[in-house]
Amino acid sequence: MEHALNRALELLKEYNVTFNTNVNNFLQSDKTYIENQTLYYESIPRALLYLKSLEYNKHITFLNNFETFGTMIDLSRGAVFSVSHLKEIIMKNAMLGANQVWLYLEDVYDLDVPYFGYLRGKYSKAELQEVVEFAQTLGVEIIPSIQTLGHMEQLLKWPENYEYSDQEDVLLPESEKTKELVTKMIQFCKEVFKTNKIHIGMDETFGLGFGRYYKLKGFKKPEDIFIDHLMMVYEIAKSFGYKDIMIWSDMFFRLYSPTNYYYDYNSIIDQRLIDKIPHDVTLVYWDYYNHNYDVVSKMIKKHLSLNRKMFMASGTWVWTRFTYDKSQTDRTALEHVKACIEHGVKDIIFTQWQDDGAYVDFDTVLLGVFEMSKAVVSPDIPNGVYEYLRNESYEVALTRNKVNDLEIRLEGLIWDDLLLGIYINNYVGYDIHKLEKHIQIYKRLLKEFSANELNHTKLLLKTGLLKLEIRKDLLKKYKKDYDFKTTYNKINKFKRSIQELIESFNGLWRKRNKIYGLEIIQSRLATQLVRADELKYQLTMLESNHEYKLDFLEEKIGNPQYLSLKYQGLATSTKPR
Repeated sequence: MEHALNRALELLKEYNVTFNTNVNNFLQSDKTYIENQTLYYESIPRALLYLKSLEYNKHITFLNNFETFGTMIDLSRGAVFSVSHLKEIIMKNAMLGANQVWLYLEDVYDLDVPYFGYLRGKYSKAELQEVVEFAQTLGVEIIPSIQTLGHMEQLLKWPENYEYSDQEDVLLPESEKTKELVTKMIQFCKEVFKTNKIHIGMDETFGLGFGRYYKLKGFKKPEDIFIDHLMMVYEIAKSFGYKDIMIWSDMFFRLYSPTNYYYDYNSIIDQRLIDKIPHDVTLVYWDYYNHNYDVVSKMIKKHLSLNRKMFMASGTWVWTRFTYDKSQTDRTALEHVKACIEHGVKDIIFTQWQDDGAYVDFDTVLLGVFEMSKAVVSPDIPNGVYEYLRNESYEVALTRNKVNDLEIRLEGLIWDDLLLGIYINNYVGYDIHKLEKHIQIYKRLLKEFSANELNHTKLLLKTGLLKLEIRKDLLKKYKKDYDFKTTYNKINKFKRSIQELIESFNGLWRKRNKIYGLEIIQSRLATQLVRADELKYQLTMLESNHEYKLDFLEEKIGNPQYLSLKYQGLATSTKPR
């Protein structure tokens, strides 16, 4: 083992990562410290973090509240990272002290099942083995996080796979075909990943037992269907030698909540069900939303009362965001860390979901990994470590995060339809004065960005501002002033900005990901161009006939509603289905 760190350092040299220190000997120990130019280290990730911090004249001390500090990378929502970029992410995680990385794989691995991962960028065995071996050299354990019941809509959308389905996204329990499929999944994982841990998913299985299952087998309590399926998957995993079988915990709580609510800490779970959960199954409590410490604390206590091992899954927020959201992460994850420490929970990961098309500038999440490392691994890590890994100043990263503090969020504004204004209406209605307030906020932030190298985010901000200004022009001139010359100019600027945005997204995607999934972003942005032309057409009709109505500005607007930032809820008047 004395040579393990040397191997890691040699590997990092191949990626132009070096350490400028006087340390010349390494020995594994139960603590990480330097004595007589020898580094004694607990783990390779902690050693790497210590060595890099040393370059900034910082002898960091380590916290010992957690045994596991890791991240979960979502590879199933469109963005399937290239092998080289995935290795780069793992390397930077390791250098921030992470000792575990979960790969969330729904159907993006190569299984001998019709249409499994078809045109989705699925990984071959060889690709994943290369990633696993790379991570192992850096002391990072790669955990397969798959789905064995729900979240299988990408597979089940194909008619050929109808026989596997209960609901449109839930596999059919108590089926030999499903059992064969799950066996193939777990066998693949065992052949690829060098770990005795596996995450089998099974979260959010809404409607379980009330689809094809009900038609084929009649009524059976969903909780019994669920636990029987869990036992089937568990036995398969055990037969392949897995020792630690993890499962998302939400369905245990939802099934006994009157409102189907996960965070109902007053729900009473049937002891009969608890007794059926194998004692070596790990319950993964996922919570990315609660910032009320009392709620998190009670949920942890509720998990611990089940007398099974518990793992905490918090989140570094990048989903439904264009850039990492430090504000939302700080509000939630720091409370989760604090509650875990109080209740003695020793394992925590930070998820990085990519819901709604994976349009985030993913590399910005490193700020979250850095700050969660300071909360979990060592509070002494100098900002220089982040700056080295990201090649940008910490202050620039903080400036970027300000887009996440806008009341009219950038994601909602960019995906909003230029004519309908579903998202904008929810905030300002037809009130020009309210709209002007947000225009000024966007302008002030854009000026602040001008002093920093934040080109992609700056471009998004500029595009959003143009949308607000076009809306103001429409409200100001409709039925009052029919001179739309300046409006046409703004629409043309907006189109040029969208074209620049397409190229910017293309550049980020092609650098990091397999080609699959890019079509989602390209088609959404191209739609903005078409809608801009439609707006120009509507204005020419109005100019030629002042009796012509812009119907979308005649609608009565109701009270403000909660609106999801997801594209389908904002971009069209009728939700496609």
